[in-house]
Amino acid sequence: MKLRHRAAKGSEGSRLALEMLKKPEWLLSTTLVGTNIAVVTNTTMATALMLELFGPGSSWMAVVLVAPLIWVFGEIVPKSIFQQRANDLTPRVIFVLKFCSYLFYPILLVFSFLARLLGRLLGGNDTQNPFTLREEIKTMMQMSGNDGDIEPIEQGMIRRLFNFGETTAHEVMMPLIDVAMVEREVTCSEARKVAIEHSHARIPVYQERVDRIVGVLDTLELLGVAADEPIQPFIKQVTYVPAGKSIQDLLLDMRRTREQVTVVVDEFGGAEGIVSIEYKKLKFTILRGSAQSIQEVKIS
Repeated sequence: MKLRHRAAKGSEGSRLALEMLKKPEWLLSTTLVGTNIAVVTNTTMATALMLELFGPGSSWMAVVLVAPLIWVFGEIVPKSIFQQRANDLTPRVIFVLKFCSYLFYPILLVFSFLARLLGRLLGGNDTQNPFTLREEIKTMMQMSGNDGDIEPIEQGMIRRLFNFGETTAHEVMMPLIDVAMVEREVTCSEARKVAIEHSHARIPVYQERVDRIVGVLDTLELLGVAADEPIQPFIKQVTYVPAGKSIQDLLLDMRRTREQVTVVVDEFGGAEGIVSIEYKKLKFTILRGSAQSIQEVKIS
């Protein structure tokens, strides 16, 4: 997000970084090739130096000396610094990476092709972006802590977005006790009164018992209808979903079928509540606990 903000302000380094992140396999190949070249070069130079200073049989000293140096100064130190100042350093070092990507182009072309080929053979997805994997983002948040680039409020938003997919219909439904409903045998006049009193355009219709919802009534269709007319001709079918259904799947289903109201039922088929776009606490703003996401879900 910070890179996008800086790129919008004219930062060439941030723009280039975002451009390279669109091809993660190319970026990773560049860093891996550069790392391996550096390791081989250092090891070769150290071995030659040991042989010159101590003579034959001293090549093992190069391994003993170079390995910890590479581990400390090539892995631990730079990664620790970059972890704390990634947003500041990325726009600066990205030019070096871009230059190296051009320099290593023939090698990268082969590696990139082999990586995609192996991915397909193993059933992978070419479009998968390793920078956006769920577990990697969670790990980044854990490593960030209070002193990192991800602010506590941002961490909370990300966690709630992750939890969104784990939220069930039962957690976001309006319980039956709070639902304004009408009996199947009422007249249009009575249904209109309930709609006006509760400010709802769509009202569930039950038969005999409130947990036996048989449909939904669009009260806007009752405008201009005689007061003593029955509501049966205006009752529309309603979809029933189990209480444990993922809210993410439910919203996708409602979007596909363009339904405004869904009835949540228990294991015995009795209605527990409804999920409605008109529900103020939903609005498709998912709330409370793990579902307290300030993200609105567009249905139409």
